[in-house]
Amino acid sequence: MRKIIAALMALTMAAAITSCGADKKADSSSAPEETTTAETTTEAGSEEETTAVTTPAINPEDLTFDFTGLASEKYINILSTSDKYHLKYNMQDGQLISETYIDGENIFAKQITESLPFTISMLSKDGNLSMICDEYKAYCTSTNDAVTETLTQFKNLGLVGSGETEVDGVKYKYDEFTKKDDTSDTIKLLIDDKGELFAFENNSIIIYIDEISEEFDSDKIFNIPSDYKEMSEDELYAQLTAAMQEAYSQETGSETGDSAADDSADQTTTSAN
Repeated sequence: MRKIIAALMALTMAAAITSCGADKKADSSSAPEETTTAETTTEAGSEEETTAVTTPAINPEDLTFDFTGLASEKYINILSTSDKYHLKYNMQDGQLISETYIDGENIFAKQITESLPFTISMLSKDGNLSMICDEYKAYCTSTNDAVTETLTQFKNLGLVGSGETEVDGVKYKYDEFTKKDDTSDTIKLLIDDKGELFAFENNSIIIYIDEISEEFDSDKIFNIPSDYKEMSEDELYAQLTAAMQEAYSQETGSETGDSAADDSADQTTTSAN
């Protein structure tokens, strides 16, 4: 993928909640166990006694697919069964704010990053993937070949278990889910004392939920405004890079903006790929 399209994929929820593959624990005591072994050495270089760390693996046969009565029942049903929903969430103390709209096979994702001088949106529709920048009323389009996971990330989930957890000194109920065909990763839905969805938790990463609903105007969301100009990917990338360079220069009061913006763009492309 090219630079913009590669960086753009970081907007999706899939990137936010499935990029981490850490140890996961099932609440079922009957689950099989996975054992990992680690060796350590002393300063003198001699081997210390080998220790084994055992964590329970998730048995797909122990998953429950009836969510009736769960604290997260309303929200897991929206995410796992609805073909249309809107999700607004933030990470990094609000420095990264994202919105995702899904309707059938159409996806619109918008990202607001405090450190960037522009807003980036992604529209996946009719087999095409478009990158949109509202500040420049411009967009570029390529063939869509990388958003299937976003459509299926909450589908076919089974319940691992329920419990309580604490975030910033506040206790929340949670329900933990995973996919029956891939139990290597789980996601927790944290519910506050009002019964509302507070956050997702994945591998100790908290994704704070600002809004979740099934009501929005699809015609408005999934169409690019008629006064927006279509550019080639290289043209739009160059314009955004120039904006980053100018922002860096103004912030530092020097001419180091060019290299800093280029380095930032290169790092984003590398990490996305």
